[in-house]
Amino acid sequence: IIAVCTLITLCIAFLPFGESDTERALFFGAYYKPFIIAGEFHRLLTCGLIHVSFLHLFVNMFSLSVLTRALEKYLGLWRYLVILFGAVVGGSVFLFCMGGNTVGVGLSGGLYGLLAAYIYVIWEAGGLKIPQVRSGLLQTVFMNLLINFMPGVAWQAHFGGAIAGLILLMAFKPRSQDKQGVTSCTDCFSDSAGRQRDGNGQKMYDFRTGALSAYRLAPAAHGTGYWTEIPCESNGEAIGCAV
Repeated sequence: IIAVCTLITLCIAFLPFGESDTERALFFGAYYKPFIIAGEFHRLLTCGLIHVSFLHLFVNMFSLSVLTRALEKYLGLWRYLVILFGAVVGGSVFLFCMGGNTVGVGLSGGLYGLLAAYIYVIWEAGGLKIPQVRSGLLQTVFMNLLINFMPGVAWQAHFGGAIAGLILLMAFKPRSQDKQGVTSCTDCFSDSAGRQRDGNGQKMYDFRTGALSAYRLAPAAHGTGYWTEIPCESNGEAIGCAV
């Protein structure tokens, strides 16, 4: 995914066709409501693979790598991909229903879907009982809420992606969490090493490994990804473009 996104960004930046980055983004499959209404439904998904700036690409790919380490082993590859790309589509659908004629690109809808799924996994595993995990999670959520107040950010895509991610996790999460090394428990406490144990002192889940170990990296990420506006024109008229 990172390789494909990087290749498309390089093509948008350096290929000598089109009059602007926006036109090249549309060529590669960016979200644009009038085109979707005309029947180009693939744009609901392909927009997630497109970024028009290297900063935007770096932030989203770094966030993707963190969330991938956190979730892929727990979910399995196909469930992880279903949630990621299903959340991209979900975010695009919300933007379609609630937004205007914006040109949208970016993987952030899928990333918010993964983040929402990850929060649920942490909660279900009892990770919120650990103060360090709870504090880091609150910081991450707060930072990503603030991103949605930035000028031109398509909060609809973020919100829709998060909702879709949760729904897909409920539908496709592993039936037996024990196979992935995660055990929900109610009467547990955490020792100084961050290992969760039951009342008999038996180790139930090691929060230094598996999904929650990657969470320690999450607060360092610059958010979960975002969509911002870029200036562009369509038939001589300025339109808002979300990235």
